[in-house]
Amino acid sequence: MYYTLQGTTTMRTSSRRPDYPTPAYISGTTKDRDQILSQIGGFSHDERRLFHLLCAMWEPEIPYAKALARAEREDPRLPLALSSLMYKLQHGHTGLVLTTAQGGTTQPRALLLTAEGSALFYTKLVEEQWQQVLAEPSRQLPNRRVLAEYQSEPPQTVCRPVSIDAFSSLTVEPDSTEYYVAVLELPHTDELLIASTGAALVIPAVLRKLRSCLDNTNLVSLIARFNKTNLNDVKRRIDSSDASAWRAVVDALLEHRTELEQSSITLAEDLFDAATVMQSYIRARIEQKRRQQLSDQQKAELTGEIEALAQKVDGRVLTPQDLKALIQQRAQGADAETRQLRQLLWKRLTEPPAGRHLPRVVTLTETALHRDHVYLVLLQRLSHLADLIRKEYVREMQLLLQSSDRDHYIFFYSFDNWEADIAQRVAARDPLVTELLQQPELVAEAVVHTCRTRLHITDPREIKRSLEVLFEHGGVTPRPYSHLLALDLTAIFEVAYARLGVLRQFILRLSGRLDLMRQRFSEVSAQANRPGRGGGRSRIEDALDQLERGVSEPADQASASAARLSVGSSGGSRKPGDSSDPRWGGIGPRDRKKQPETVNRRYSKKQQESAWQEFERNVRKQR
Repeated sequence: MYYTLQGTTTMRTSSRRPDYPTPAYISGTTKDRDQILSQIGGFSHDERRLFHLLCAMWEPEIPYAKALARAEREDPRLPLALSSLMYKLQHGHTGLVLTTAQGGTTQPRALLLTAEGSALFYTKLVEEQWQQVLAEPSRQLPNRRVLAEYQSEPPQTVCRPVSIDAFSSLTVEPDSTEYYVAVLELPHTDELLIASTGAALVIPAVLRKLRSCLDNTNLVSLIARFNKTNLNDVKRRIDSSDASAWRAVVDALLEHRTELEQSSITLAEDLFDAATVMQSYIRARIEQKRRQQLSDQQKAELTGEIEALAQKVDGRVLTPQDLKALIQQRAQGADAETRQLRQLLWKRLTEPPAGRHLPRVVTLTETALHRDHVYLVLLQRLSHLADLIRKEYVREMQLLLQSSDRDHYIFFYSFDNWEADIAQRVAARDPLVTELLQQPELVAEAVVHTCRTRLHITDPREIKRSLEVLFEHGGVTPRPYSHLLALDLTAIFEVAYARLGVLRQFILRLSGRLDLMRQRFSEVSAQANRPGRGGGRSRIEDALDQLERGVSEPADQASASAARLSVGSSGGSRKPGDSSDPRWGGIGPRDRKKQPETVNRRYSKKQQESAWQEFERNVRKQR
C-alpha cells in the first residue's frame, strides 16, 4: 500500500525537445523588438544588442552555455550584460533563466524567451520557484504572496484550482501539453502555486524543507514523545524516503500543532504548510493506490468473464473481430478511459505471460482460439486435411499414370518437392494449420496445457508422448507434413494404380514403368518414414479419441496405437481408397468410416486403340 517518496534533488528532464510557442517578436524587425524593450523599461545598448542576438538564435530553450559562447564571440562585453538583461525581462514577464538544483544551489541551464505575460512564462516562473526551494529549503513555498513580492503574481486567466488527487496525479505524470499554474488549496495553509509541467518538483522540495525544519533535536524529541517512541526512531523516519515512515512524523506535527506553537522551540514559518502538503499527498496516494488495486481486481474479473465466453463459443473457433466484439460488449463507451480499458483487456487476453508463448486466447490472421481448444482444433483440422489432400493426390497420381506427363507432376519424384507441395496445399485449404505449426513453441505449450487441464496428465512421459504426435522426438520441430497427414506416396501410387483399367495396368507392367515408379516412390516414402516416426494419422486419430473421452491413455495402449499404421499407409490394415468424414473444429465427434466404393471404369474405343498403339511401341523398344 505504501511507496517511496520522490526524494531526488533534481527534476527528471525529458530528452525530447520542448514544444514552446514562438513569440511574435522573434520574427519581427530590430525596430519592433526595440519598441517592446522600451515598453518594458530602460535597457542599455549592450543589453539591446544581446537581446537581438538571443532572438536571432532563438529556440524553445536556449542553452545557457551556448548563449554565453555566442555572446563572447560577438563582443567580450556582451556576456556581462546577460544577467541584467534577463532580470529586466523577468520583471517584464517576457523572459526567464531556467535553472537546476545542484549541491544546495541553483545552476543556470537555459534561457527562455516568451510572449509578454503568457501562460508559459508564469508556468515556468512557478517551476523556478520550486527549484529554488529544492536548492535552498529555507526559502518559502511558492504562493501568491511570495510571487507578489517579485511583482509577478500570475493572473487568474492562467490559474486553475486543483484537488489533492489531481495534484498527486500531476506529480506522477506532469502535463506537458498545456501550460497553467495549478492552485492547490489545503486546510490552514496559503494557496500553493504549482507548475503544470513541474509538479514532480513539489514533493522532493517539500521533503527537503521538512528535513531542514526538523534539524532540531528539541523538536524531534517532542515528536518522539507524541508518538511514544524514541529519538532514534524519529530520526530514522526523517532520513527515510518511505511514505509510511513520514506519515507518522507529519501526523504528529499537525495533530499537536497548537502545543508546538505554544512551546519555546523556534519553528520555521511554513513548517506546518509543508507538513500539510506532505500529509495530504500521502493520504491521496494511499487512496489512489487502494482504488487502483480494486480496479485491477475488477479488471481481472472482467478479463476472466471474456475469456470464459471465448472458451464456450460455438464451434470453438472465432475471429479476432468476434473477440473484439466480446470485449466491446463488456466495456462499452467511447471515452478515452474506456478505450484504454478495452486495449488493456485485449492485451491481457492475447499476450502471453513473460517467458511463455501461449496466451489465454491465440489470435491468428483470421482466427482466434481459446488456449483450451488449440490442440484439439489442430488435430481435427489435420485429420480433415489428411482425407482431403490424400484424395487429391490419388486423383493426380492416376492422371500421371494415364498420361506419362512427368513434368506436370514433378512433385511426386523428390521428398523436398513432395513436402513443399503438401505445405502449399495445406496453406491454401486451411491457413490456421499453417499459422499454428509456424509457432511450434506456442503449440507445444498448448499440448502441455491440454494434457494437464483436460486429460489431467501429470506424468512427464505421457506428456512427452502427446508432444510426439506433432513434433520430432525430443524437441519442438514439427514433423513433416507427409507424416502428420499420413500421406504415404507408395500407398497413394498403389491406390491410383488399382483404379486403372486392366489394359493400362498391362501397359505399365510391360513397359517397365511400373517397377521404376514403384521404386522411386518407395524411396520418397522411406525418407518421410525414417526410423523414429510412427504412423502419423493413427497417432492423430488416437489423440483425438483420447481428447473426446477426456481421459489419459494407458502407456501400453498408447504404444499399441502408435504401432498401428494409418489410413492409406503401405501395409495398413485399411484398404486403399478408404476415406473418413472430416472432423472440423467445433463440429463434434466424427462419424464411422464409410466403406470404399468400387470404381468401375469404361474406356472408349479410341482410348483402347491408343493404349494398344502405345503397347506396340513399347514392345518394339523391348526388342
